[in-house]
Amino acid sequence: MASRPLQRVHAAIAARRHFIGRQTKSQIAEDLSLSRFKVARLIEAAIEEGIVNFVISEPTDLDIELSDKVRKRYGLKSALVMKGPDQPTSALTEPLGSLAAQLLEETLEDGQLLGIAWGRTLAAAARALTCLPRVDVVQVAGNPTGLDFALNPVEIVHRIARAGSGRPYPIYAPMWVEDQAAVEGLRSERSVAEALALYHRIDVLVVASDHGTLQNHVCARRFLRNGMIRPSRRASGRTYARRSLMTKAGLSPISWISSA
Repeated sequence: MASRPLQRVHAAIAARRHFIGRQTKSQIAEDLSLSRFKVARLIEAAIEEGIVNFVISEPTDLDIELSDKVRKRYGLKSALVMKGPDQPTSALTEPLGSLAAQLLEETLEDGQLLGIAWGRTLAAAARALTCLPRVDVVQVAGNPTGLDFALNPVEIVHRIARAGSGRPYPIYAPMWVEDQAAVEGLRSERSVAEALALYHRIDVLVVASDHGTLQNHVCARRFLRNGMIRPSRRASGRTYARRSLMTKAGLSPISWISSA
């Protein structure tokens, strides 16, 4: 610290008024009868000599450094990485869902169209929502068989739409069928056709990435790779060809899987 007492006093006064009082350097300079450049040097000296100490209280539930690394690595506008010890997937579903709900509440805007897939984390996010801007919600994947009601994509879409007082656009059709003619018939069904017609207008698409099942992996791959056909070998050794049935409006939520 500088040995000159008047300089220390001026540095402390300038720093206090600038950082706590939110005064500009020009305002401080006028009050102390100093030049603006002198005030800037005093504030810098206050930082360098320890008169001012900064304490940044980072969120305890988020990994700030890793979030920024993920954002930069994948060229994202923003990314959130949850902090905590290693836990089984089942223990992370609710916390991740809660974080996703908070992100949607923070970033969505009135009048947007929200596209929703399905999954346990998305179901948890739907349960955690409290209030959204007025957004309509469209289902972007058919309904897998054997799901609990709370995990059903139709229920997720309705729940999220209620949180924003928006209109839901569910799809009352299965995700997977074995007959292509049946796919074409389902596409002409009113709710499916209505949803498909909205796909080109989706502002925000929410999907969950999960490599635990073939269906989830295919769904994620389809969204990311725009329907490219890629062979995938399951644990049993059987190879499956994955095909996405596209429409002029974009991705169809109903697809078929055939063994190759």
